[in-house]
Amino acid sequence: MNSAIQFLARLGSDAALQDTTTLATALAEANLSPEAMTLIQASDVEGLKCLMPVRHDIVCLMVPAEDEQESQESEENDTDVTQQVVNG
Repeated sequence: MNSAIQFLARLGSDAALQDTTTLATALAEANLSPEAMTLIQASDVEGLKCLMPVRHDIVCLMVPAEDEQESQESEENDTDVTQQVVNG
C-alpha cells in the first residue's frame, strides 16, 4: 500500500496528472493493485480510506492549564495526607 500513498502524493504535487490520459499512463506505470487504480480513477476517497491501513479520524482534546497557586496547594495537601498516613 506504500506505493498507493506515494502515487497519491505524486498526484497531489504534479499538475500534469490532472489530465485523464496522463493520469491513465501514470497509473499503468505505477505498481498499484487493480482495486487502487480503479478507486483513484473514480476519485473515490471513501473507498481509498477503506483500502489503506491509515487512521483517518483525528481527535483533538484541549485541557485548560492549572493555576500555579492551585498546583502548589494541591501538592501541599498531598504531602499532609501522606504524613498523616505514615504517622497515623
